[in-house]
Order: sequence, then C-alpha cells, then structure tokens
Amino acid sequence: MKKLVIFLGCVFALVACSNEEQVDGLWDDIIKLSTKEVSLAATGGSATITTEGESWWVYGASLDDDIYYYDAVELDLSSAPYTLDEDQFSIERSDLTTIVVSMDANTTGAERTLIVYLEAGDYFDSIKVTQAAN
Repeated sequence: MKKLVIFLGCVFALVACSNEEQVDGLWDDIIKLSTKEVSLAATGGSATITTEGESWWVYGASLDDDIYYYDAVELDLSSAPYTLDEDQFSIERSDLTTIVVSMDANTTGAERTLIVYLEAGDYFDSIKVTQAAN
C-alpha cells in the first residue's frame, strides 16, 4: 500500500508540474523576413528581401520539382556577400540583412514557384517566389 501511495504521488507530481521554459528545437523567429512571398513577371527580374536578424544562411532552394542544397563546406553561408547561381535563378546575400532573388525569363508556359529555404540555428523559414507564366 505504501509503494502504491508513493508511486501515485510521483505520477501526480510529474503531471502537475509545468515547464514554462522554451523547449529545445522550437526557437522564435530570429530571421524576421520583411516578406515571405513575392511575385515576379514572366520576363524575369529580381526581388529584394531584408531581414532583422544577421545570423542566417540559405540552406536550399526548390524550383518546381528540382531541389538544390547548399553546403557550408563549399562556402561560408553565414557570411556575406555570396551568390548561389543556378541555371534559371540566383540567390544573392548582398550583406548580413539583405537577400536578392533573381529569376530568368519564364519560357515554360506555366507559372513557376521558387522557394528559398533559410536557417538560423534551430529556426527555419522560407521565401516563396511566384513567377507568372509567359
């Protein structure tokens, strides 16, 4: 009987306690993008997005069904400036708080979607770039 009372007391204590501290892996927004969605004309062009945070990097992008991953071993992605050039788009980190996304003319006949993936520690965000059909 004594063991049952101790066991129930322990269970009650664990259930009744609350942890108000932030759980690891659930960081707040430390990038703070000026916008998360932009539109570009079918003829191509660029969009400039600013951030309040400085400790972020581009870790990937996807253009429709193609996925691109960027490795910090090849380039210090947390520094600036750098440009990630692909066949149909480029992503430039011109300084610590500015990212410029450029796309070539859209000749596919369909709307295209480019998503740029950003990371800052354990916080992840993205910029969706929609390009009109030609």
